[in-house]
Amino acid sequence: TIYFKEWDDPRVIDKHTGHAIPNPTQKDMKEKAATGAMHFKIHSGRTSYGLPRIIGNLFSIWGSRASDVINFQTFKNNNIPSMVVTVSNGMLTQDTIDRMEEYVNAHIKRSDNYSKFLILEAETQDEEAQNAGTMKIDIKPMTSQQHTDQLFQIYDNNNSEKIRRSFRLPQIFVGKTENINRAATESSRRLAEEQVFGPEREEMDRQINKLLTHFGIKYHTIKSNSPNVTDDAALTKIISGAEKS
Repeated sequence: TIYFKEWDDPRVIDKHTGHAIPNPTQKDMKEKAATGAMHFKIHSGRTSYGLPRIIGNLFSIWGSRASDVINFQTFKNNNIPSMVVTVSNGMLTQDTIDRMEEYVNAHIKRSDNYSKFLILEAETQDEEAQNAGTMKIDIKPMTSQQHTDQLFQIYDNNNSEKIRRSFRLPQIFVGKTENINRAATESSRRLAEEQVFGPEREEMDRQINKLLTHFGIKYHTIKSNSPNVTDDAALTKIISGAEKS
């Protein structure tokens, strides 16, 4: 583990232990001194490392992770079989049960055996039954009871929306393009630039300009470039209207 120290901390910090060196020697300065780093963080009095933006939706992240696990386990270990074999007024012979197990293991688990069929045999429970013809074997499909898609879809989508709103990002910036036209896209770009990315760049510029003073730079400042989000069509109409007037 390598430790850094907070920028502008006058102490000499050991980069291997994270502790201050009381009386550092020239050798300590060369071999052990930690590098100062500026940490752009969301301040919190509870920790010196700051808090992530998604801290308010931490349970949503855990919930989505748990729902993925449940979906995977449901897909891998489906508790609802694809069919049920029922026997009325009788019982399957042991040979038939063994044959069914062998058939399922050898054929049903493979995808190239749709045309195969299985012969079942059964015997009456009472060998002296007067009406043995009432015995019946039914195979009932259970596919309608199986899950046809993943679980918790609405819950997971809601969690995704909560996390996206933590970063104040429009839908188009996270790859969601459903029901979004060009006009909505341009509005989203301008809104994100004005309320999200622009203020973030200004805050970073302010921190870096404060850093320049430590190097004796007084007459220069840093200003980050920003994208052009001007509505050219609207600007053209304004200029055309001004020329006509």
